[in-house]
Amino acid sequence: MDIYELVKSPETYTLPLGAARPTILVQEERVTKKMRAEHGFVGQSVTAYHNCDTGVHTYDLKDAMDFDHYSRGDYVLRDMKSRDIIGFYTERVGKYLILSRWEFNCRKVKSSNLGEIRHWQNPYIIVVDEDKQVITYGTEWTKDEENQQWVPVTGFKVSNGAVRSQLYFKPSEMYENCGLNKESFEEVIKPFIDTFGNVRNIGANRMVKLNRSSYDFEAFLCYKEPKANLNGPKQKQIDELTAIDLPEIKYEEKYAERTAFINKVNENCCVLRTMIIDHSQGEITEGARIYIMKKKTIFCRPTSKGKWISVAASSNKHNWAFSLEEIEPGVTDGTMLEYVEDLLNEVEPCNRSMLLSMVLGCPLLEQLYKAGFKEILNNVTSGWYNADSYLRSIFGQIDYSAKTLYGKLGFNKYQFKKIRDFINEHPEVFDSRTFYSYNPIIKIKIVFEKTAQFSQSRSLYNSFPEGKVNLSDIDNATFDKVWDFINDYVDLSNPYDGWGQYRVISWKISCLGMVNQLYGQSTMLNILDVFKEGRCEDQNAVHRYFDYLSIVALLEDTVHFRPYFKDDANIIEMHDLISDVYNAKRDKIEQEKFNARIPVWQKYEYSDENYSVIAPKSPSELAQEGLELHHCVKSYIPRVSQGTTNIMFIRENSNKEKPFFTVEIQDNTIQQIHGFGNRNLETEPDLIYFVADWEKKCKLKSSNFNKVR
Repeated sequence: MDIYELVKSPETYTLPLGAARPTILVQEERVTKKMRAEHGFVGQSVTAYHNCDTGVHTYDLKDAMDFDHYSRGDYVLRDMKSRDIIGFYTERVGKYLILSRWEFNCRKVKSSNLGEIRHWQNPYIIVVDEDKQVITYGTEWTKDEENQQWVPVTGFKVSNGAVRSQLYFKPSEMYENCGLNKESFEEVIKPFIDTFGNVRNIGANRMVKLNRSSYDFEAFLCYKEPKANLNGPKQKQIDELTAIDLPEIKYEEKYAERTAFINKVNENCCVLRTMIIDHSQGEITEGARIYIMKKKTIFCRPTSKGKWISVAASSNKHNWAFSLEEIEPGVTDGTMLEYVEDLLNEVEPCNRSMLLSMVLGCPLLEQLYKAGFKEILNNVTSGWYNADSYLRSIFGQIDYSAKTLYGKLGFNKYQFKKIRDFINEHPEVFDSRTFYSYNPIIKIKIVFEKTAQFSQSRSLYNSFPEGKVNLSDIDNATFDKVWDFINDYVDLSNPYDGWGQYRVISWKISCLGMVNQLYGQSTMLNILDVFKEGRCEDQNAVHRYFDYLSIVALLEDTVHFRPYFKDDANIIEMHDLISDVYNAKRDKIEQEKFNARIPVWQKYEYSDENYSVIAPKSPSELAQEGLELHHCVKSYIPRVSQGTTNIMFIRENSNKEKPFFTVEIQDNTIQQIHGFGNRNLETEPDLIYFVADWEKKCKLKSSNFNKVR
């Protein structure tokens, strides 16, 4: 019997005979006065019991079941308002494993039907073969577009390893007795452990133990092996390296559960190997490897069939959190790790393997350490950042194409030293969330950013430079003046004190950035002096001032609308005046911006015999699209007008006036495709082929466009 015949077999959905499940008793605590009188319980508090397996209804718990079940406590007691009872059962049929989830609905037992026999129901099964091909059977909900209702659809789904989580193991309720026969979770999944092993690699270096938790087990079932290029030059090099014999790592009790080793491969190469130690079984399972040469690294891991394939160097750093065993002399000679001893001594032993993986994946970390940024290493291993996002949270966008460290970070030598000293002098707040939000390094880049798109929709106190900002041409006096202004507002020894002042300085910095871009650096420094005098300290006033500058940018009129103000009352007057001017011109301005963008969108237009991709002609069309399809594309109007992103419409040729699907394109990449209520493209199978042809014809790339962003 193959897997398809198995899932269609009626026997698959019959409660297995081997499942001697406990008796289900439903109790009714509030017995009516009439029923108490009929059974001789006048004036007494009575509880009624209903045996769902036999239909017996009684007022004595002993009489509700046979003596064996009662004496062993082999029953489950629920009241009528209880939630469903869930039980799991696993069995092997030939080369297949069947995991079924059974439910018993206590809420359907009522006073009016106490004599009826109730049965377990099987709404969901997972069938897995030895190659981890998965077929599921269950009920999902889909949108009925004609009647605008969600309806259940029951059927089969072939997922080849990726399975939607429908197991509903609940550790707080039934984790220890989750089987139909009150088995523990580990007993339920034992056939899976016997078939696939207990320790599994589910991508990059993420190692899970199936019996550790239901979360790990579900992650294993949901994981789908990637399609690797097994014929490329990189794979050829991986095959050559993994064919070289390495020393055998034997089990020892002293090893931590997650331990890493570094071994010599050849004269100019060593390898970092991660191991999961199972002390209960005395076994070792290898996770992943990093082959390290003089100027090159290769990250790889084994597939479920033992084939070593490449993995991304920028994978989750916590997948590499292993305790590193002592490195033998000479092992790292001739490689990038030859002079790494001082680097490793800067962090705790349990973080050393993680640090090595991050340094090898992002060499800029080692450059910063050698340049004197001593706090960098401890903080990069303690936070929840990978190396690149961690460095961007400190320095903003990094120019990796620059030849020097100064150029990569966007500073000259003087600025670099000032920032290095600042970071090393404030280790107490360097890894706090407040620091990353307030971060003066980011704030000063916002002031001097030359390409930012300012608008009323931009959230400025959480703003971030939109591009690579280089401050090397800013003279030292100007840099110091802005830097000192930023840091005078917040006491870094206690950043949570004065949160209101922090918000005010964040808005002011964004305003200075706008003034610098609209009116120039000298005017920006004049406004900075006005701020230092204590004007515009109220949050509402500085917010109004930012709003004023945003509208100046929209009107593109810096001649009639100047940035200077006398006091908070004057800011309100300026804001109200420019708002009246803008409201009178708004529709014309937005339409002019749309007209300027239409030639850009024409390159994305495409059609076949069934569908067409067309561009919007006005902001109102975007608003109407969002209204009819019940999604948020209307909020994209400012970004579309400014050219930050692009929106296209997919229409059925039979009715081009009716909204069908909406597409977001950014950087020539399809970011989103959604229909009514954000439904995904896969709900329209014919449209999938149309989009694939459209991508090819218009040379587009695609992201995970089913994700709502």
